[in-house]
Amino acid sequence: MKGILLMILSTILILFIGTNILASQLQRNISVVASGTTLYYSQKIQYDEETFLQEFGRYSKDESRYLKDVVKVLSNEWLKSVSYYRISSDDWKIFFISEYELNSNKPNCFISVQCKVHGANIGGTKKNPYFGTEWLLKPILGNRIDLYGFEYSKDRTSLSYKGNIAGVPITITLLFPKPINHCHYHIWY
Repeated sequence: MKGILLMILSTILILFIGTNILASQLQRNISVVASGTTLYYSQKIQYDEETFLQEFGRYSKDESRYLKDVVKVLSNEWLKSVSYYRISSDDWKIFFISEYELNSNKPNCFISVQCKVHGANIGGTKKNPYFGTEWLLKPILGNRIDLYGFEYSKDRTSLSYKGNIAGVPITITLLFPKPINHCHYHIWY
């Protein structure tokens, strides 16, 4: 199915604060894993080596400021996208990963961001949550794509999307501990 979930038009087009960084994205993977009423958000973006080294240099100069800037950009986008959610986040982490394979003769460079997201359970209980996803999807997809653009896994415990946004391949995966149902922007089990 065609559709797109979470990309950078607003949120992470500027995620790591810079216009060059967008042009040098090679691939983007986002996953959200539910546990109780908490969502564990993870985003891993592959960059060309030059951009990766520039960003790592900026990070190395002031690690705390760099991460605070990333948190501010994502948090503002999540909060602005749908004001009626009471989204909050904590336990932020950032990783710079450079993998080298002898066969390819070049490194694969990634910047990964992770956090816990609270407040997306808008009407359910801890045992049977009812998650809203507009806060996550609309900053990236606008109103063009919703959860009907995603595919279920065989066991119906996840939804995934594969596509391109601004010429960058993106994969978005939403994982749950039980089989789920959904409508345009809501997921429940």
